[in-house]
Amino acid sequence: MHIDTLLNQLLPGGAPLAVIPHEADRDEVYAQFMRRLDRMNPLLVRSHSPQSIVLRNGGCVRIITRADLLAEMDGLAEIAIPAGSFWLGREHGYMDERPMLHLPSPAFAIMKFPVTVFAYALAVRAGGVIPPVATFSLSWEDQQTHPAHPVVMVNQEEAEIFAAWLAHLTGQPWRLPTEMEWEYAARGADDQRLYPWGEAHEPHRVNVANQEEGRLTPTDESRNPVVEMVGSRPGTESPFGVSDMVGNVDEWTSSPYLTYGAPAPNNPALTMVARGGNYTMDLHPLTHREIVSRYESRRTLGFRLVRSR
Repeated sequence: MHIDTLLNQLLPGGAPLAVIPHEADRDEVYAQFMRRLDRMNPLLVRSHSPQSIVLRNGGCVRIITRADLLAEMDGLAEIAIPAGSFWLGREHGYMDERPMLHLPSPAFAIMKFPVTVFAYALAVRAGGVIPPVATFSLSWEDQQTHPAHPVVMVNQEEAEIFAAWLAHLTGQPWRLPTEMEWEYAARGADDQRLYPWGEAHEPHRVNVANQEEGRLTPTDESRNPVVEMVGSRPGTESPFGVSDMVGNVDEWTSSPYLTYGAPAPNNPALTMVARGGNYTMDLHPLTHREIVSRYESRRTLGFRLVRSR
């Protein structure tokens, strides 16, 4: 279903979406809250008072409390990660996965799923971000035909802009995770597991290529590479309950690509770390690090956000 169809279900008529503030103390009967949009209603808000907002599209008006909106944020569902300690890297992995370190972590919250096309498209329409770059094989219009897929073709700077926009909208300090936060959320506290489900190398569990079975890239009936919608692989959550941390699409982190334990650079880094692996790769452990230029966008690279608690 295209995103225009979903928007019209909420605000029929096709007029451009506009959002205006609504005085908190006005005694109004709230209109029936439309729940058909795919779990992303609050991203329609451009401006708001502390208590309520008005969605206006031509003659169609929806008055919704801010509390209602925040309660409808299933698509941005977050998982609370407790303060604790965890293992970063592995002793017998690739050179850049060493040395294995035992590190403390403060508490934080992480999105259960990667940011979807639907969420990003609503941010585009609200003026919070620009559309992702298009390639000869994947346009922004193409992406919008799959609203529940993770958004891709977003570079790190654009992901940070989305995070800042969402932080302004919700009043929560959303940002990209460090790779330490990402690995802690994926592996669990004091756990050296290689995959969200444990130690077993089981590529059939997730959306990855599988050279052992001669399946180099998952494809559809037209032999086009396939990205799956978020949450498509139940039973592969991390010990904390975070989904989609292996395969499907890589995910941006805020961390520069450095040897573990090395000091952070004085100047902004251009070479960053992505985590998780994607549908064109074999299954890699959670310790795998992908090197990506900060300004690079890929059709295999998305993101999720965290916030400090």
